[in-house]
Amino acid sequence: MHIYHLTTTFATTHTNFLNIMPASKQFDSTEKAKIFAWISEDVPCKEIAARLGRSVVGVRRMARLLRNLPAAATMPTAAKRTGRPRKTTFQQDERLRRYLLKHPFKTAKQLKAEVSGFSKLSVRSIQVIL
Repeated sequence: MHIYHLTTTFATTHTNFLNIMPASKQFDSTEKAKIFAWISEDVPCKEIAARLGRSVVGVRRMARLLRNLPAAATMPTAAKRTGRPRKTTFQQDERLRRYLLKHPFKTAKQLKAEVSGFSKLSVRSIQVIL
């Protein structure tokens, strides 16, 4: 295999990876209400996922949770998560990954200096994001 083919294959698969929503993003109350309404109208989970721009697995999980609720129950709230808050947002991580696709030979130290919003992070944190 030629090096050109390997780099274009990597760039294509890496770009496709960027279009996927993160698995850890929670449903907010409006999304839960929409899912609950559409489930009661017998809209398929695939269609609901497409309408919301979310994964089918996440929608199925929420639909199962909502189906098991008693009739008079209210929407469940998100459980408090443990752990330290993230230093960067998902959008900042994506911006860093896109910058790296344009400049594939930059080091984490160079990225820290060049990409706005990452000057306060450690080099190791930037490596973990990538």
